[in-house]
Amino acid sequence: MEATDGEIGKCEDVLFYDKRGHVAYFVVETGNWFTHNKVLIAPPGIDREKTQAQAPGKLERIPSTLNREKVESSPPYDSDLPVSDEYRKRLALHYEWPPYVAGDASLWGPPLFASETVTPHSAASALDPSEVEDEGNHTLRSVKEVRGYTVMSKENTEIGEVSDLVLDATLSALPYLRVREKAVLRSRGLILPWECITEFSLDSRCVRTNLDDAILKNAPEAPGEEELSDSSVENSIRRYYQL
Repeated sequence: MEATDGEIGKCEDVLFYDKRGHVAYFVVETGNWFTHNKVLIAPPGIDREKTQAQAPGKLERIPSTLNREKVESSPPYDSDLPVSDEYRKRLALHYEWPPYVAGDASLWGPPLFASETVTPHSAASALDPSEVEDEGNHTLRSVKEVRGYTVMSKENTEIGEVSDLVLDATLSALPYLRVREKAVLRSRGLILPWECITEFSLDSRCVRTNLDDAILKNAPEAPGEEELSDSSVENSIRRYYQL
């Protein structure tokens, strides 16, 4: 993660809202060998223009619009504690981001996909107020936590496990899950659009989908990182899942 005046630290996790796949915060570890401090940076602090100028699938440095002093003086993040509404409001006040509305998972805008030509949820589209989630109707999840979750079909068949989540080109949403299959049918496994997910269960460590066994069995193999930036590849995935 880069500031406007140098490197901030390493991005070690992403926190997201589980109902719609919005990125809530990037978890960044600052400091050196002797001092370690974790801070949260939300999508409004990311320089999207510089980010999108990088080659698809080759993002190694995330540019921010913040300076190092601002980041280093931000409220510290404790990964062992829940991210409270009070803490989020303190962050928004510190960075002068839009006022935080507790429970509003649409704060940073509508879901955006790797190719803006694929879905009506483009960067310029206005969010329908009826789509805004009510307070308490979502849960903040960690990408680190979700990796390894079992993926279940609609018929409650175990398909495999979450190997990773795909971050979109604007760094504001996670439109796809990559799945490592239980029975290795495809070398790169499956890729599942967010719209197919019905639940993240913390108790059973699983992701439930609305997909039949047959649909998952015949699904196309997951594309590589660079391939996914091709709108025709993404369109074919979404057509298969009838989205």
